Amino acid sequence: MDISSSSVKLVELAEAAKGNPRVERYAIEALPKDAVLDGNITNLDAVVDAVQRGWKRMGTRTKKRGHGLAYRGGDHQEDHRPRGTA
Repeated sequence: MDISSSSVKLVELAEAAKGNPRVERYAIEALPKDAVLDGNITNLDAVVDAVQRGWKRMGTRTKKRGHGLAYRGGDHQEDHRPRGTA
């Protein structure tokens, strides 16, 4: 999942040949203007609604989720996948 100032992007990956990931499903949902400003969520309800619309549109049945978090101070990302799924 990626949340930018203009949209929420969701992707579901599946294991392909030789353990390489392939895109199984994806969705992009637009956000209203000013829902995210300068990398900060300012309208949580709008972002949640967009995530829920995208999740429904993808039609995924998976329960495992992962996401990266970036902060304005640099390129730091954290891995929040359940243990044993990396």
